[in-house]
Amino acid sequence: MIKGGVITFFIHKLKVIYIESVKKYMSVMLTYTFICGVGIVLGIYLPLKLGNVMDAAIEKDYTGVIRLLVQIFLLFLASSILNNIKSLTSLTITVRMSEEIKNKIVSKVMIMPMKNIDSLENGQIVSKLEKKVIWSTNQAVFIV
Repeated sequence: MIKGGVITFFIHKLKVIYIESVKKYMSVMLTYTFICGVGIVLGIYLPLKLGNVMDAAIEKDYTGVIRLLVQIFLLFLASSILNNIKSLTSLTITVRMSEEIKNKIVSKVMIMPMKNIDSLENGQIVSKLEKKVIWSTNQAVFIV
């Protein structure tokens, strides 16, 4: 069993490490938010362009239709690239924060005095804390 104060101590340390990591990656998270906003605007703008294509087709302005279709293709391409950048940024934030928090926690567990532990199976503390780290890093990305 783990003595009562050890888990509380590690949860407190996890919160402190989590806040430090969020502050460290704040600029990347703000960039991620900006990319999401631009992607949403592009996604809203595409149906408007499709309506313009229909209007041009009704007016029999075929050069306008081709021009608008090229614009739609370019907007779709830009939207796809932004979505890929958004996914890559999200994954990068999650993996880096997770690894950083895991490394800090493992280093603290390794120097923890054995008097705080009565008996544990191998890796029990690390696996419990690792689950919390993964959950908290995923939350950091989804909150932004």
